Amino acid sequence: MKTLMTRLLAAQLGFATFACAPDAQPEQPAAQDTLRTVSIPDGFTFQTSQAVTAELSAPGIDVTTPVVIMTVSGDVIVRGAISPHEPFVTRFALPTKDQQVRIVFAPGRAEQDLVFATVHAGRLVHSFNQ
Repeated sequence: MKTLMTRLLAAQLGFATFACAPDAQPEQPAAQDTLRTVSIPDGFTFQTSQAVTAELSAPGIDVTTPVVIMTVSGDVIVRGAISPHEPFVTRFALPTKDQQVRIVFAPGRAEQDLVFATVHAGRLVHSFNQ
């Protein structure tokens, strides 16, 4: 038992000694670009999102019906309702990389309608025909 404890203590002391030893040669960091040396292409705006105005209508419905606008991957952007007398109009931010959205008309109902719509110049217009 004494030899086991002696070996264990020696291993711990050896580890502590080498773990605290300084490195022989510290690595030199690579030269970093600064904003003065970075070239930015013409027309680059640093814009990460775009403002979109959406107008969704459903002529022929007789009750107010829910609608959901989502990203193509399924993340909900905005929820609303289309009434029989006026369209659902809203504004939202959409990542600049996305030009399409999913629109679900009457989500959760058997007669739900799913469409993919494209955003043109910050506008999204779609009509669900009944």
